[in-house]
Amino acid sequence: MYTLELLYLHGAKTVGIRLFVLIIIIIRNPLMKYMLGIITLSIMFSVIVIAQSDTSLPSAKTPEVMIWGGISVPYLPEEYRMDWKSGYNFGGGFGYSLDPGTVGYGSIFATVEYGRTNFDTKRYNDSLKVNHALDSAFGGPVKIFNVMLNLKGTFSSTKKSLAPYFLIGIGYMYYSQAEIYVTPDNSLTVVGINKGGVSWTFGVGIEAPVTDRARAFIQAKSLLGVTDPSRQYFPITAGLTYTL
Repeated sequence: MYTLELLYLHGAKTVGIRLFVLIIIIIRNPLMKYMLGIITLSIMFSVIVIAQSDTSLPSAKTPEVMIWGGISVPYLPEEYRMDWKSGYNFGGGFGYSLDPGTVGYGSIFATVEYGRTNFDTKRYNDSLKVNHALDSAFGGPVKIFNVMLNLKGTFSSTKKSLAPYFLIGIGYMYYSQAEIYVTPDNSLTVVGINKGGVSWTFGVGIEAPVTDRARAFIQAKSLLGVTDPSRQYFPITAGLTYTL
């Protein structure tokens, strides 16, 4: 499948052309995407650890728990974005944060997250009746369950100030899409889908202390399931992190 690209890569005479061909191979090869993601995650983790203020002293790991809730905005595939409305999202997690350094501090944590988006009956039927005026459709929600391992980098030299952060993670997504039943012509019915696969997340947010032990946050992120077709939605949430 990639023979032509590999031959061209071997015969390329400039570094620029070789790099361009290599990028094309990575984009087209799912396995290489996974490997690139793992390498990126490792590099980011290393940068955050190096940023700790005093490498001559052991950095304390502080246990933390977190909860959040908000909305889920559907995006991929296209029919998911077109035929389902924004829904809700909630989750929680546990992990450890390191001591702040001069640039900021890192956290690593595991999360469990549930998202649900509801079928847009009116929009689907408006589209259906363009060619099938006598038919009507009835559908159910899309439910998405994620288990993730996340790395978070917070840009603050203290845990007691307003601070922006980014997060990146890898895990497993399982989603269930209800059947879209069409009547009276049930040959137009769309069967339900139940699938699982590797998932990725990337997000940004901002947090602020509310007590000595608790910090409130607002964040937006992308959750992408590597399935066929890819499944993506955007949770926009607010929550609380509590230091144990």
